[in-house]
Amino acid sequence: MVSRPQGQRKPHVGLRPDPLAAKTNAAEEMVHKAAAASPSLLRNDDSSGEPQLEASSLNGRNMTNWILGEKFHERYPHLSGVKALWETKWKFPCSLGVYPFHDGKLEDFAPIFESLIRDNVNDAYSDKYTEYFLPTAEKLTDAALSAQASDRAKAADLFKRAACVYRISRFPSLDAGPGLKRKIFEMQKQVYLRGASLWDAPIKEVKIPHTAAEGDDGKEIPLYVRLPGGASSQNKCQVVLLITGLDGHRPDNTGVGES
Repeated sequence: MVSRPQGQRKPHVGLRPDPLAAKTNAAEEMVHKAAAASPSLLRNDDSSGEPQLEASSLNGRNMTNWILGEKFHERYPHLSGVKALWETKWKFPCSLGVYPFHDGKLEDFAPIFESLIRDNVNDAYSDKYTEYFLPTAEKLTDAALSAQASDRAKAADLFKRAACVYRISRFPSLDAGPGLKRKIFEMQKQVYLRGASLWDAPIKEVKIPHTAAEGDDGKEIPLYVRLPGGASSQNKCQVVLLITGLDGHRPDNTGVGES
């Protein structure tokens, strides 16, 4: 599993707690810029009366007609604050343990979001938001350390749960705020690797010198390497290379690694 070298590219920073909104905003901004450059691209003379982007040439490429409609200006309910985010967007996937709550448990997050809602903390870019998650992450880490000697499977699960809490606490961007979310990312990696070292097929971190680094590029390319049982220099296996995306990082891919 490979992450971008530190400093190579900063994630998009928007104004909302949900990082997925940034992608929608970027698409809308692109259309607005295209329309400003060529106002004739947008018209309202179709039978529906809705704005429509005509087939035209943008950067030399033909585009087919597509109707923007009301969705272009719609503000989705989960963008109205932490209460709406939790109740309309995040609580259900959290109950299933799926993105962005993979490796996590609803019982870990429900009390955190209840506190955020009670205290009306709606700015996910602030350190205050992040701080609400830390006692739970630390409690899970302590429990994992205590279980490590007697029950490796239980300890590994607790470490994953702690890493998931750290993950959500540093949303929506590692670069949001004065630096706490960056520190939390380091803590997430530490507890995740601690737990991954207990797996039957453990993960090890390998850092490769970035010999082509330029400017602000990181000097190393960090990888998480996981070998199946029995693999060795004499018994080689196929390689699957996972390069994480804009809002994905190395300790966020347990399910992919398992598969």
